[in-house]
Amino acid sequence: MSLKSFDKFCERMIMAEPQSQKEVFDERQNQLRTKLTVEALWVYVGVSGLAVLINEIAAWCSSVFSLLAVCAAVAFLWWTIRCAAKDCIFGIKGIGVVSGAWVLLVEAVAFTLMYVVDNNRPFIDENGLVGERPLLGIGFLILMISSLIVIVISVKRKKKISDSDEK
Repeated sequence: MSLKSFDKFCERMIMAEPQSQKEVFDERQNQLRTKLTVEALWVYVGVSGLAVLINEIAAWCSSVFSLLAVCAAVAFLWWTIRCAAKDCIFGIKGIGVVSGAWVLLVEAVAFTLMYVVDNNRPFIDENGLVGERPLLGIGFLILMISSLIVIVISVKRKKKISDSDEK
């Protein structure tokens, strides 16, 4: 197989499948996304370490899991904002990221309705500590904000592309 036919083969694999939801990024975007992912992991380590330390010193939260879930949502929001600022949140097609944002938004709303609105779990437990419900509600709210950021940027991007096509 010659290099030219291999290039055509790769092009067909990437571009010829409209039902494919796999996002394709160029090399610059891949490197930036990898760097920003490591940065977001460091943010998660720092925020979760600080949150657990504060919880150990002055016990205010009954569930470390929900505390760490909020920290993970904060790190994801950090990653989303940084990727949007560095223009590496969307790939060549831009379909996979937007559909993923819609799925995350729907799931966050559904889990909020199922888990946070549940009346069986108290906001403040019997020891006077903050329960799981308010913290997970904050985490789901942060995930909703992250999804909305991606959706708004994609709408602006599509509008900008359509405006440039009309000119």
